[in-house]
Amino acid sequence: MRDVAQLASVQAERNSLREDLVNYRTSKRHADSSWRAERDKAERLEKELAFYQAQSARAMADRDKACPLPQPPPQSCQRPGLPGYLA
Repeated sequence: MRDVAQLASVQAERNSLREDLVNYRTSKRHADSSWRAERDKAERLEKELAFYQAQSARAMADRDKACPLPQPPPQSCQRPGLPGYLA
């Protein structure tokens, strides 16, 4: 009778360990899937960021070409001692 009780105890522990292993594998699959989804999302966002950075740089370059910064008037048009004022 004692051997039967020990056997039942060992089988119950084995079943419990199997259940734990199934739960662990399920959790690992879920975590791996979530990690892959987040990695893919990060890659897409990096590409999108690079695109918008390039678009922003291009827009700034186009703006600078279209509207150059004002240049100070030539020296002949300035009042002596007052830079930037026309005579």
